[in-house]
Amino acid sequence: MDRHVFEFLAGRVCLDFINTVSWRESETAAVERLTSYSEILAWAAAGGVLDRQAARRLRARALRHPKEAEAAHTDAVRFRDALYRTICAELEGAASDPADLAKMNARISEAAAFRRLVPSEAGFVWRCDESNLRAPLWTIALSAADLLPSPGFARVRRCGLEDCGWLFLDTSKNKTRRWCRMEICGNRHKAQRFYEKKKLRDRGTPPSQTTRPH
Repeated sequence: MDRHVFEFLAGRVCLDFINTVSWRESETAAVERLTSYSEILAWAAAGGVLDRQAARRLRARALRHPKEAEAAHTDAVRFRDALYRTICAELEGAASDPADLAKMNARISEAAAFRRLVPSEAGFVWRCDESNLRAPLWTIALSAADLLPSPGFARVRRCGLEDCGWLFLDTSKNKTRRWCRMEICGNRHKAQRFYEKKKLRDRGTPPSQTTRPH
């Protein structure tokens, strides 16, 4: 079977990581894309979170230390899902789950402890220890730590298609972006609306009596 092609369209590393569940809000079609530590490395290399040499080193280390790799995978997925629930609660004006915040803060604190300033061609940059199996999670955690308290968080959106659940940063000029992927979710929404209206016409029911705003 061909490897899944990850998409990086959210505008922030932590949001792209959340989007590693396809059709997250569907009761029947949700698909977990990070089924192993190896898949986390594949995602990190594809998105530039790790360079490919670092990903190869970590993959070799994971083979030597499978229990350590399994623990890193479990923590990364738990962090991802806690972050998703926390962001969605904020978008909906609801209270965050203290247990989710505790998971997030634990990983953010851990990441900060392993972050170091290193020189680069563009000047100094922050780097985490890329020899540690938890390095991808630390980069994601620091991305979340930067985004959530920043003014930019006001531009975080959830895809307008109910089953999708993907998050993205709306950088459109008028802040009117509704879909994570117009060619998929936008078109699917249009098709659903067309089908619903057709059913109502077939039954002789005026659309205004039964349709609800999306």
